[in-house]
Amino acid sequence: MDTIRKYLTQSGFDFENGKIIIQNGTGWSEGGNGRYVKPDDPILDIEFSSGYGGPDCPRYVAQDKKKIYFPWQYDGATGPTYVYRNIKAYLGSENETPYPGG
Repeated sequence: MDTIRKYLTQSGFDFENGKIIIQNGTGWSEGGNGRYVKPDDPILDIEFSSGYGGPDCPRYVAQDKKKIYFPWQYDGATGPTYVYRNIKAYLGSENETPYPGG
């Protein structure tokens, strides 16, 4: 089982300086009613299935000084991903451009 906190931690999110928005709904269901949450909000620790099947991850987007974070889904499996806020981070070969979904 996974959590949004686990995803953000794996992706290097800066909890001290970042901002997180959660929307109602999970996966492809309608979002809406976005709200900011603090790093100690229990919604970040709600476990969901990330394996193949329906998308169960709560809808979120987060940002810190370097990246914007969100969930991706490929063939029914959910995981964390991000894009760099500074597009110049993709010049050269150090960072691949994002290609989430499938």
